[in-house]
Amino acid sequence: MSEKSQNVSLQLGQEYALAVHGFVFQCLSVRAFREIVLFCLDVGKPALSAKSAADSDLAAKFKPFAEVLATIEKKLGREAVETLYGGVVTKKVLDARQATDASTVVFSFSLLDALLDRLYALALRANPDAQLEALGEKKVSITDLLKVPAPDLIQKKLQEHLGDFQEKSIRLKADRLYAACKPSPKEVFMDGYSWEPTMLEEFRDLRVSIVHGQHLGTPVEDPLKWAEYAFRTGCHFGAMVGRKCGLVALAGDDFFADLTKQTAWSQPNSLPEQPQNP
Repeated sequence: MSEKSQNVSLQLGQEYALAVHGFVFQCLSVRAFREIVLFCLDVGKPALSAKSAADSDLAAKFKPFAEVLATIEKKLGREAVETLYGGVVTKKVLDARQATDASTVVFSFSLLDALLDRLYALALRANPDAQLEALGEKKVSITDLLKVPAPDLIQKKLQEHLGDFQEKSIRLKADRLYAACKPSPKEVFMDGYSWEPTMLEEFRDLRVSIVHGQHLGTPVEDPLKWAEYAFRTGCHFGAMVGRKCGLVALAGDDFFADLTKQTAWSQPNSLPEQPQNP
């Protein structure tokens, strides 16, 4: 192998290691972010109650609001007013919890989607045959063919192809990665994980419904399930690309041993749901 080829291979290995380790770190950060926010909501509820009470006292200075409160207190008693204040606080905390759960799903999806983009680019750069197969149907103008050196033209078309790839659906990205790596049906890249395309589509549909506001005011069921799914799916594809393209060894002999240590939290039933105490 020439010195230039060695340098290219080393660079690919380093980029691969950075992509996978970065993905793991970001997934851990999303989970930590959720836990911290939910903890702060529970701890800060008394302060939020005090703030809401102060806001209500300020609003009571306005005649229309004061008249409504007076009517409620007269007909239902002071407890009804206090219940109303408490309900406002409960609703604020509940909305914050739901927004946190929704963001957990959206962030997890975005991390997985971005990782597939990086892995696909690495897979094509590391495998000339896969690159040729991906670019084989690309149209080339006669002008480019005459004026642009073949290596530069290939790089230009590769960048165009990768740009187009980023606009595809996440399911199509997964399919393209499988096509580039061509694993056998019996190969296992992550213990305890089975590739489920339909679940990926369900994940995508959930993310779309959240982004389009269809979950406003309604809880997102089991957000940690999707955070876990995104993480394990990303590691599955990371392992597949690394092993099929020879990038694992370049990333370091102990790469997957280190990765396993970092991902020890990600095991079935090891991510208990936070207690709901709005």
